[in-house]
Amino acid sequence: MSKKTKLSIIVISLVVLSGLALSACGAATPEVVEVEKVVTQVVTEKVVETVVVEVEGEEVIKEVEVVKEVVVTATPEPAEAMFDDTAPITIWIDTTRQAAVDKFLEAHPEHADKITVEIVDRGEFPQKVLLFNNVGEGWPDVMFAEPRIVAQVADAAHNYPADLNDWVPQDVIDGFYPGSLDPCVFDGKLFCLRNDLAQDVLYYNKPLMEEFGYEVPTTWDEFLAMSEDVAANHPGYIMGAAGDYWSVAPYFWSSGCPASEVLGVAQVRND
Repeated sequence: MSKKTKLSIIVISLVVLSGLALSACGAATPEVVEVEKVVTQVVTEKVVETVVVEVEGEEVIKEVEVVKEVVVTATPEPAEAMFDDTAPITIWIDTTRQAAVDKFLEAHPEHADKITVEIVDRGEFPQKVLLFNNVGEGWPDVMFAEPRIVAQVADAAHNYPADLNDWVPQDVIDGFYPGSLDPCVFDGKLFCLRNDLAQDVLYYNKPLMEEFGYEVPTTWDEFLAMSEDVAANHPGYIMGAAGDYWSVAPYFWSSGCPASEVLGVAQVRND
């Protein structure tokens, strides 16, 4: 395994271990490093060879054309090295993600000296990036945040954040469930990777359900009908509560319905 491959694994493994969406950020275009790329090919060509033949009992030297396969080595050409395997990276996380990063560093101590981890309130991320854009430095390389925050800081003038289509192998992108990366795509550019789809689980009181004669609902319509029946016939009991955006949004995402689909810096779509 090459060092270039190892660096790719650093980024992808963090996607698996840590939270929300991972955005790879670059304040400048990747540095181009010239390396020699030798190209060889086999071609068929006619060559003239000197042979000795016997004519009327005498040996005669003649030149004849023969067809042979020849290996041709091309002049070394410059090629781009996509990764600098010695470059350090700075990762911004919240306290929830700290344990996952610690696990990664424990499993891959050979990368520990390349990774700087900073605990940052991601709600301050857009304001901090605007400051970095003005002063020309300070951007983190990787940030864990909601996709809508990533859209707020997109700045083509500073190549920030980076388009992951140029960095993440296509088979990794294809491995995500269809549609799950849609919130990370703006103008055809992939600005983040989903850590998870935030699936929820329905918990219910089995003895109470049996006592009241209810079947576990499998649709929102059934859930609503049961709630109305509980309110009418079993006062004092509740069906549960949804307190914030994250408690309901995953249901829309998992069913393919747009929820906070980013259309632009100041425009989202909910359907």
